[in-house]
Amino acid sequence: MAEDKDQTCKDGTYYGTGTGFGGTVKVKVVIKDNKIKSIEIVEHQDGSSYMQKASALISTVIEKQSTNVDGVSGATYSSAGLIEAIRNAVDQAKTTKTTGDNKKETEKKNNDTSGTVTPQVTGKFPYKDGIYYGTGEGYMGDITVAVVIQNKTVTSILVTETDGDGEEFVKKAKAVADQIVKKQSTRKIDTVSGATYSSKGILEAIKDALNHAKEATNGKETEKPAETETQKPAETEKPSESESSSESEKERVYADGDYTASATCTSSDGGAFDDYTLTATVTIKDDKITAITNVAGSGAGYVAADALYIKRAAEGTRKAQGVVAQVLAKNSLDEIDVVSGATCSSSALLEACRQALESAKIVQQSE
Repeated sequence: MAEDKDQTCKDGTYYGTGTGFGGTVKVKVVIKDNKIKSIEIVEHQDGSSYMQKASALISTVIEKQSTNVDGVSGATYSSAGLIEAIRNAVDQAKTTKTTGDNKKETEKKNNDTSGTVTPQVTGKFPYKDGIYYGTGEGYMGDITVAVVIQNKTVTSILVTETDGDGEEFVKKAKAVADQIVKKQSTRKIDTVSGATYSSKGILEAIKDALNHAKEATNGKETEKPAETETQKPAETEKPSESESSSESEKERVYADGDYTASATCTSSDGGAFDDYTLTATVTIKDDKITAITNVAGSGAGYVAADALYIKRAAEGTRKAQGVVAQVLAKNSLDEIDVVSGATCSSSALLEACRQALESAKIVQQSE
């Protein structure tokens, strides 16, 4: 096994368990010549289609001779349970390599435990066994992880979802999770050079998951991440005919309707990206901005990667409110904070909204 050079695995057949979406996942792992030869799913309580998807990772585990593998997209919980079960089985097969003076002592220990030795890294997390999910903020969006705890030990950490951070950066940043599994601590964990923000996002997500584990241990129920739904803007009540007719057009600043306008998004770093056009539609009702929709980029300088920045500017992050939410809350474009990491897109979106409001202004007739 490649996971720990100081340990070897004893030949044999071992059974391990983990927790999937629906309950216990049980596997049979065959070890021969210090290698995983085969893995078989013995039983599970997850949906067949999900476990079938998750089982695709078995070949990767055997190929890499490691349980530090990615879960399968679309079968996150089943993947986490399956990896936990495999790791549990492999842990039962582990023994410590012996040389020199400690050989006899180690052999005695092995004899006393019938050839089965517990993992060498002792657990430091006094939480209930289970899979706990947490979310942190990466460079371009949220990062979600699944942390597997067994016998007070973090046995596995999976990055289950990313929202915008590039695959190459997330792959590098996963070293943070490996450090925590090895050290059994979240203290003094080094971020990965070249993937600093993704590293910090993964670390924050792991700490969030451990906090959920603590709550669960203390009796507070934690829920698995629910499927996210796109919330529709709250419907505003239509004014009655009498209310509508009583308003004087002279008192109104904007005419009701949808107004689409554009602005140029220009790099503040002198060429970090090519200029492109950002367009947005502003909905006005009774002098109030009730929605900002259809926020998108276009033009010769626009590339697919710009969409991530536009989304960040419009929707914000876990820590920073987006431009759209701020404008709707204040019903104003004044004193709106730009979103860090998407300052140019934020500024362009605000300018597009200003142009839309200009189009919506009612021209007052002089007497």
